[in-house]
Formats: sequence, C-alpha cells, structure tokens
Amino acid sequence: TMGLAYEQRRELLEGLELEGASWQTPAYHRGEGKSLLEASRERGLEVIIAKRLESVYVPGRRTKEWIKVKNVRSQEMVIGGWLPGKGRREDMIGALVVGYYQPDGERRLRYAGKVGTGFTEEDLRRLAERLEPLRRDDSPFEGRQPPRETVFVEPRLVAEIDFAEWTSAGTLRHPSFKGLRDDKDAAEVVREEPQRL
Repeated sequence: TMGLAYEQRRELLEGLELEGASWQTPAYHRGEGKSLLEASRERGLEVIIAKRLESVYVPGRRTKEWIKVKNVRSQEMVIGGWLPGKGRREDMIGALVVGYYQPDGERRLRYAGKVGTGFTEEDLRRLAERLEPLRRDDSPFEGRQPPRETVFVEPRLVAEIDFAEWTSAGTLRHPSFKGLRDDKDAAEVVREEPQRL
C-alpha cells in the first residue's frame, strides 16, 4: 500500500477498525490546519503533521510531502551571562544564559536555560559589544545556577526568545534567539504561562 495516496491508505486503515485499550487510529482532518494547530496548542501538544493528500508513503526518509508544524511560544528573557563558543564559534558567544524575575516583587532572577541558536553573525557581534561592558564576577541568578564556565553580566538586556515549552525543571525547551528588546525593562520580565481555554 506504500504507493497509494495518503487518503487511500487512510481509508484502508480506518477499515481495519483498530481501536483498543492501548492503541487507536487518530482521526485526520482535511483542510483545517490553522484550527488544528490552535487546538493542539491549547492542549499543550508540541506539533501537528501536515500531509499532502496525494503523497505516497516513503519509509525512513523525510520528504516535502509531510511537514511538521511546531507550536512555538515566545517570551522575553533577561540575559544574565553567556557561554564561550566552541568549534566555528570559538572566540565568539556560544550561547546566552537567560532568566526571568519572580513575580513576587522581590528582585530574584531565576535561571531559565541556555540559548544557542537563532543568531546571525551580526547578532553575535552586537551582543558581544553590548555584553562586554556589563561583565561582573558573580552570578546574578538565585537558586539553580547556569554552567560553571558562564561569563556573568549585569542583568540589563532583554532578549526575545522562541521556545517549545517549559521543562519540569523550569528551563526552556528548544529555545531560539529572535532579537533584543530595547523597549522592555529587564525588571518587568517574569515567566509567562499560556492561558488555557
């Protein structure tokens, strides 16, 4: 059946009526991508798969016929330091070390993880210029600490970060740098949670 179109394979699969205590055939929805992505986001799911209805099944290979559409969250984060780069990023910033303030009114910066992707060469150059004068000897974070080799800075700069979700340890999963937020005061940055409907 691998050479049959997706809709034909789905019809055959549904005809098997595979329903049980530990397995099921999930429904598919034709042409409802935006609403499905929103519904998956509301349920805390990471991704939906968009498939061309005429696509054939190609085992063990990625094709352009099936596209993974991720739910991406975004949040401002305070930059509390950076990690030196390795490999082709040697002598550059390898990752930003970021956090957020507790919303209890006390100025306690909580570690939220490392951000090592999403940078252009220009971003890295500008970040180095802006972070160098903010260096400090001790960590601005309270509680859990970033890696030992972190170069700490005064927590004044705010970055916009895209990510998949918060981990159970309270750090960002799959974070990516999107830019600096010069319009946002670092003291206003707190952990944001999506509103469930």
